Amino acid sequence: MKFLLFLNEKANRPQMDWAALNRSIREHVSRMLEDGTLDCAYYVLPNRGVCIMNASSHEALLSQIRSWPAYSHHDFEIYPLCNLFQAIDDNFGRVAPAAGGAAGQQGGAT
Repeated sequence: MKFLLFLNEKANRPQMDWAALNRSIREHVSRMLEDGTLDCAYYVLPNRGVCIMNASSHEALLSQIRSWPAYSHHDFEIYPLCNLFQAIDDNFGRVAPAAGGAAGQQGGAT
């Protein structure tokens, strides 16, 4: 299963060693990219992160999110992803065929 995650920095974060936390985050993201947990990860200006995360279940996803070194400093937005072509094929199969046309075709006078 693939999930799109946005990591939003919380406004009121406690004071801490930000350099050490950033090093920890960098190492954590590097490991997750190497082991395939993350397909990609980006920083979104001015203060947001985004990644595509792989998880075998919702519980595995929760565990991976909670392993994030700055878990308590971020709010997470999570969106499940599906294969684009499977979604298109599923939609195409649900559209009733027009009279004299194939399922899903858009008709019109030319």
